[in-house]
Amino acid sequence: MSRRVPTYLPFNVSMSNALNNSRLFDPYRWSTSAEVVLACNDLQEQLQLNDRRYKPYVMMVLLDLYCSWRSDPTQYISISRDKNRYGKFSRYASILVGHRGIVTLTDRLRDEGFIEYVNAVCYRDPVTGIPYAGYTTRMRATKKFIRLIVKHKIKLSMISRHPNEAVIKFRTVKNENDIARDIKDFDAPRDVERSGKVLVKYNDLLQRSYIDLDDELLTSADLEELKRYDRKLERYVVEYSIDLSKKRVYRVFSNEDWKQGGRVYGAWWHGCPKELRKYILINGEPVIELDFSAIHVLLLYAHLGENFLDEGVDAYTIEGHNFRKAMKVVMMSAINAKPDEKADGDTRAIQATWDTLIKKLNKERKKHDVNSHDSLYEMLEAIKERHRPIAQFLASGEGIKLQREDSDIAVDVIKRHTDMNVPILTVHDSFIVPRSFEPFTRDIMNQAYGKLVAKYLGVGFTSEIETINCLTGEIVKEETDCNLNVTGLIKPAFKPEELRATYIALDRRTFSQQLKRQFRWRSNRYQFNKVYRFLQQHSRRS
Repeated sequence: MSRRVPTYLPFNVSMSNALNNSRLFDPYRWSTSAEVVLACNDLQEQLQLNDRRYKPYVMMVLLDLYCSWRSDPTQYISISRDKNRYGKFSRYASILVGHRGIVTLTDRLRDEGFIEYVNAVCYRDPVTGIPYAGYTTRMRATKKFIRLIVKHKIKLSMISRHPNEAVIKFRTVKNENDIARDIKDFDAPRDVERSGKVLVKYNDLLQRSYIDLDDELLTSADLEELKRYDRKLERYVVEYSIDLSKKRVYRVFSNEDWKQGGRVYGAWWHGCPKELRKYILINGEPVIELDFSAIHVLLLYAHLGENFLDEGVDAYTIEGHNFRKAMKVVMMSAINAKPDEKADGDTRAIQATWDTLIKKLNKERKKHDVNSHDSLYEMLEAIKERHRPIAQFLASGEGIKLQREDSDIAVDVIKRHTDMNVPILTVHDSFIVPRSFEPFTRDIMNQAYGKLVAKYLGVGFTSEIETINCLTGEIVKEETDCNLNVTGLIKPAFKPEELRATYIALDRRTFSQQLKRQFRWRSNRYQFNKVYRFLQQHSRRS
């Protein structure tokens, strides 16, 4: 089949705003439910794709279109028709998704009216002909498609993840801004392979757990915090889209280097706005979010053999600058900024800070009279003066290496919770757990941090939790006099009064859509586990 040439059109603002509400095609949705199989057979028959090789393609596209429609009916799915995006080095390598199958299927869906289809678009300057904006092919479900879903009574609880989905992914330098590739053709170090086994067990636990969110309890204050400034629309908007069926995670390494990146991604809570995360429920229980305070700053000092926590001060509070949130953004941007051919590290850090302040803290930025880059440069210089020992690491691209260390800590925390069969949700260096498990999670986080920095500081952290010998009943407590000072290491992501109000609201509910979902999940749990066990058996055989 010939390659479709992108359409060159004048810039259309309304179409651009609509197409911006999109996400990448997710080919890893899978199901063995009888209803889904019948729906796929029905759709394949209507599209006259009789070749059995199209069966997996039909299921992937059908389930992803349905999940997208359930999370946001106006959302588009972005899917590439470029042959170079498929093959052994593509994100589809582990499940053998081919270019011809995807293109043929989407063309038939478009021709039969099952999808609303938008060709790839490239906007060019009418004088110079230089492209300045563009989009890959977009699609979303039509009413005809939804009628097929309703006819076969497909539910979200019937959808799982493909058993061959990789848990370790790798980015090359050339494709750093593209989706991560599967690890299939790369030799991983042993510690990375061990972390992959940890994530496999962790994903098993997540699939067996009920993880949901009750956003009907959002207060006016929460909605105000959720507002983000949209430069194109030139107004504040509240936008979020959550797909509760995405509960599988993976690690992503960067720049063809196993010592860079490695953070955990993939689940719906990774893209969930912070203001919503306090309304998460794990197996019906409210949660608490615990955060490592200034983890990258602590690690940089640890590399020099210093424990910054011994100073007993906040890393982002600097005399003469009362806009702490901006100081934090400047600091983190400086740690992550990397010089390139067009600009030095400082400039990149300030540009990233400005974009973040405009989008997330625009009102506070105006309140503190931060109206230009000059104010941010002053903050950056104040940070370098305050943190003089680690100033050499700022604006040098050190952040991507620190991500490997904070991700190792996160994997260690995940492993310890998984071994105890306690679901934990990670958002990089913060952890969401059932509130009844908070003391244990704090102790585990301290142990994981101490284990990593012990090679720099010469001292670690031994658990302070008492244990009981199940045979003798003896209470055992380890010697902790030589523990690393971890005072101020862990802080709750939300203030106590916020959490108290949230817990009261959750306890007083009598009806909500979340409670309905929880009841349905408990009713169908046996069926879901049976389907899940079948998927695991299939995975082992393959």
